[in-house]
Amino acid sequence: MAQISKPQSDKTTRNNVADQNRHAAERVADATHSAAGKAEDMGRNGLAEMQRSATATLETQRAVAGQAAQDTKEFGQALSQLFNEQAQHNLEVLTKLTRTFSPAEAAQIQADFLRASMDRSVHFTRRYFETAQATMFSAMAKMPTDQASTSRR
Repeated sequence: MAQISKPQSDKTTRNNVADQNRHAAERVADATHSAAGKAEDMGRNGLAEMQRSATATLETQRAVAGQAAQDTKEFGQALSQLFNEQAQHNLEVLTKLTRTFSPAEAAQIQADFLRASMDRSVHFTRRYFETAQATMFSAMAKMPTDQASTSRR
């Protein structure tokens, strides 16, 4: 009988080992499945964060581009106004110079012309820098704080 029970004992041991291996394999499969689920969730969350960041960047770019377009329009209008004023002034000076015969009066007309032209140029330059500065500050104000801090590095 001892010989008969030995094969039964070996079979039981093999079944026990097989059961333990099966349970271990199931636990490994569960752990792997759980890890894969967590990795999938992390990937999904990362993708959602990237999409939010891209959307914020796009909105910022649109806002900055819109402001830059407005500022460019204002700059173009200022430049056009400067050209018109200068052309009008040139015509007035030419008219005055053609009607004068006195060299002193002609020199005074030219001095006034030069002074007015320089004043107009200074006024335009000041306006240009104010517009450029407003555009820059507007763009920086519309940037999300995380982008503003990385762009200053």
